Amino acid sequence: MKKIYLTLALAVGLMTTSCELDIEPVGYLPTDSALETPSSFNAARATLYAALKGCVSGNSFINSTDVQSDQFNAMAGFSNTLGDMYRWDFTTQTGSFSSVYGGYQGLISQANFIIDGYAKAKPEEKPDLFPNGDNVKGTEGLKIAHAALGDAYFMRAYAIFGLLEYYSPAYSETNATQPDLGASYNLHFSENFNPASYPGRNTLEESYKQVNDDLDKAMQYVTTTGIYRSEYVTLDCIHALRARVALNKKDYVTAYKEAELVIKNTTAKYALCSSASQLVNEWYYDGMQFQYDKKYNGTSESLFTLVSSSTSDLPSATGGVYLPKQIGSTPDYIPTKDLLNLYDAKDYRRSVFFTEVSVVTSTGAAGRVQCLNKFNKEGILWLMTSKDESAEFSHMPKVFRLPEMYLIAAEAYALAPTHDLTKAAKYLNDFRKKRISGFKAVTYTDAATLLSDVKDERAREFVGEGFRFKDLKRYGMGVKRGVPQQRDLCSNPGSNTTDLNIAATDYRMLWPIPKDEVEVNKKLKQNPGY
Repeated sequence: MKKIYLTLALAVGLMTTSCELDIEPVGYLPTDSALETPSSFNAARATLYAALKGCVSGNSFINSTDVQSDQFNAMAGFSNTLGDMYRWDFTTQTGSFSSVYGGYQGLISQANFIIDGYAKAKPEEKPDLFPNGDNVKGTEGLKIAHAALGDAYFMRAYAIFGLLEYYSPAYSETNATQPDLGASYNLHFSENFNPASYPGRNTLEESYKQVNDDLDKAMQYVTTTGIYRSEYVTLDCIHALRARVALNKKDYVTAYKEAELVIKNTTAKYALCSSASQLVNEWYYDGMQFQYDKKYNGTSESLFTLVSSSTSDLPSATGGVYLPKQIGSTPDYIPTKDLLNLYDAKDYRRSVFFTEVSVVTSTGAAGRVQCLNKFNKEGILWLMTSKDESAEFSHMPKVFRLPEMYLIAAEAYALAPTHDLTKAAKYLNDFRKKRISGFKAVTYTDAATLLSDVKDERAREFVGEGFRFKDLKRYGMGVKRGVPQQRDLCSNPGSNTTDLNIAATDYRMLWPIPKDEVEVNKKLKQNPGY
């Protein structure tokens, strides 16, 4: 059997520009030594998940859009990490743009490798190598190949949709078929990185169709219905992504139907956290505190968690910019007063997501401020790696969570043609009852009020998870940065920092295609204004 040499660098998008793709990477896999056995499919599948892990954690994929938005202020003397995103003085060469674009294209490439490899291998025609004996150890070859194929279709859909969220305008009937607004992607794996073969951008309609077509195919091969904290793609993950995609496409009926399929799956044993201690377990310990303290049962809000167990496979740290690195230091970014004021005093999230810290800045200003503590310094990965410093602020990425399904259902029911406020209110109230002690259900008589509450709830629930900028774009809103907790603690207060006010029509509400990509691929049209 020939070995697989597809490098992890390709999978996680470390080759972030097309210029770099012109050079054949070390250990690159020729297509003639592709997927020939169940073990080779397993190896390719593992690389696929490693690629996904790179796309759901860290500064570029998660923190950059939150720092760019309205919920955080940079502190005086901060490290300037993501400073160009915060100040909105970024360029087409800003690192976050290249990292995200390259990461998603790397994920697409790895998915294509499996999809094309499966077509070439024809496992169904090779029962000697791929026996179909699901329940007999050693005879699950076909099942292994199918699992890799289903995951590959899902990951490709996830990556194409990711490109749409960052680099394309919000979908509408008027722009759906306009040229060069959608994503650029290959649907076949190739070892020939010839710029002339790179595709241009599709329309939004074509791009969304490809996402849904890939999810249709994933449904044919993914077999697990759903289970809380699943380490692998399940049918519920497909429903969750469909719901997210449909909400962005303004297909509200599909959005609430897909979200409800997840919410109503009783066999998966998902459950919303309903106390501060459960939220601590869910976030500080990634739902796994029971491994260290038997009085905890674990929590089950996450549909899909990318598990790590050692320093060799840690996800990128997400919490490091929001908390002091050590005693006496200051965080890079702190929440705005406006964000903190969104939380009711009885909201369990207020005491779990935030912690008070005494700070003294480089300018001599001092105070006590609330810091985002959702991705705390000493979490479950820190414990699992024997308190290794490299695991500080690192948490297992939760790719999909149950709260998102409740809030999608609420928003979609309110916006669907029938404007079913009763069902919309049910999902919103059911969710808020779990988050706020003593919460009493609200009766809504108009969609506008309910939708305003959903927007606030998304701001509260998803803080620090990379949703905010995408939500603002989807709402057709600009970015008006919130009032600081303490203005003199902030870095260079002024119009491009604390008082930032970006109109919804500003061209920068759309990320640019990285400069190197446009220079190498002459078919790739840059977004307006750059």
